[in-house]
Amino acid sequence: MKIKTLLFLVIFNVNLYALNVADQLNNFFQSELVFVHKSLNKKNNNIEESKGFFERNIDHTRIEILTPYSETYNIYDYEIEIIDLEFSQKRYISIKDLENNFFLDLILNGINDDYDDITVIEDGKYILIKDNLEIAINFINKDTLQLKYKDNLGIDNLIRFSRNS
Repeated sequence: MKIKTLLFLVIFNVNLYALNVADQLNNFFQSELVFVHKSLNKKNNNIEESKGFFERNIDHTRIEILTPYSETYNIYDYEIEIIDLEFSQKRYISIKDLENNFFLDLILNGINDDYDDITVIEDGKYILIKDNLEIAINFINKDTLQLKYKDNLGIDNLIRFSRNS
């Protein structure tokens, strides 16, 4: 009987810890953030870096890229407005066309009940799995978060978000 009780408490504690991670991550993305995004394309051994801002507004999320090019992404419930500031051009992409984009869903909607697994590596480091895709989450400190994932083109991505103070 003691083993069953102990097993129940361990499982219950792990589930509560996973919920705490979800809350922590969801709360983090409610902040105004700056980011550095690095991507490594192993096929052509090319590293690219971009920098920008991330913020939530009442009716949309705004991602502004400052370098190496100047673009703004206004993400609404139904579409993404892409504004190329260098060429004064706008275009729109339907959110429906981007279904199953785990990373976009994560930063826009946070972690909800449909994730497959959260694995605790150690305090502040986690692996989030959904639909056989994996994102490594590393809370460096209370104001800095790092995400690492491989996109659907096989490119390794590393994004460091910091609260804009």
